[in-house]
Amino acid sequence: AKVKENAEAERQANIGGGDEIRTPALHAVHREGHNWTNARERWRAFSCLVEWAFVGSLVTAFRFDGTRQATTNRTVLPKHITRDYGSFALEATVIRVKDRTSFHLNVTLSDLDAIRIRINSVCQIQHKSVSQQAYIGAYPFVGIPDEATVLTETPEDLMCLFSLSAYRNKPAESVMELGLEKGSTVLIVAPTEPSRRVVKRLAMPPPIDL
Repeated sequence: AKVKENAEAERQANIGGGDEIRTPALHAVHREGHNWTNARERWRAFSCLVEWAFVGSLVTAFRFDGTRQATTNRTVLPKHITRDYGSFALEATVIRVKDRTSFHLNVTLSDLDAIRIRINSVCQIQHKSVSQQAYIGAYPFVGIPDEATVLTETPEDLMCLFSLSAYRNKPAESVMELGLEKGSTVLIVAPTEPSRRVVKRLAMPPPIDL
């Protein structure tokens, strides 16, 4: 009842000159970042806009939570590799290139977690004979150097490899050195865990009665 009451008040406020102005709903995506939306969210917002324009029905929810979970569609899955000395790796494929500085991989955050790579950690990115350290970060990328290569999760639930310098409007030199293009295969290598030293505890001698 309260929603309808507010909608009617809004409708009355938007009436001028005998013509009724029908106010569309504001679709808000609750995710940190700039224009950080996925295809489902954009499709939903655009569909509602088209419906509002053609049907002209009064929208009763002037604020709408447009956040939607992405549907991850991957035709090729990353390949898990166990390397020497106990380290783990993923063989990933570049499935999309944006502005020649951002490279989307067929890898999810869960894939990285499976090889012990977590947010706020580092890993190695290898392509052919070139190897780079990459930070696993999230917006606003606090504490990561400007010149660093970053691997972050996109709203499509896939990982994107890019130079933080490009995000901060500086030359994207680091990631360009990898020489990646659509279809390239890269190796994401987890940091090697230090070997655990086994310390033998010596048995204490029995107390001496004096």
